[in-house]
Amino acid sequence: MSILKKESTDKREIIENMERIIEEIKDVKNNMNMVTDEYLIDSCIYTLKALERQYQYYLIMARKSGITGFEKIG
Repeated sequence: MSILKKESTDKREIIENMERIIEEIKDVKNNMNMVTDEYLIDSCIYTLKALERQYQYYLIMARKSGITGFEKIG
């Protein structure tokens, strides 16, 4: 695999992961608005925090790769 193809694949994977995480965050926020049990609310909070950290990681990777258009969340 050439260096250019590898770089292109890496950028695509970063973007795909960031978009997936954004959708998962939306889903968790929707679920959190619907649950009433304190354990389920806690679970949503922990899941949301984990997704936000993953997004932060990919945001750093995106910036290093020259990818723009994504904003900080959380």
